Amino acid sequence: MRHVALPDRDECFPESPPQEENKRTTRLRVHIERALHQLPTLQRALVILRHMNGMSTREVGAILGCSHGTVKTHLHRGLKKMRSCLGFLKVEGF
Repeated sequence: MRHVALPDRDECFPESPPQEENKRTTRLRVHIERALHQLPTLQRALVILRHMNGMSTREVGAILGCSHGTVKTHLHRGLKKMRSCLGFLKVEGF
């Protein structure tokens, strides 16, 4: 596996003018960031590259030096953990 620098927080979550982001959206964003940081580095990188940067699983594998199967497995595990971490949001109506 190659080591790739993850984008910093500002690249993943660019700042928006306060008037454009309501409190609910801000809270959701904070919860997602916290959930991402609970993931192991590889899973976090996969989720960011695939779901935030819109890359295909094959592109992500090429960037990280992982097989397509490894990408899919760790992506599945990362998303499962995020769902678990963010499950309380359903109760709050997000």
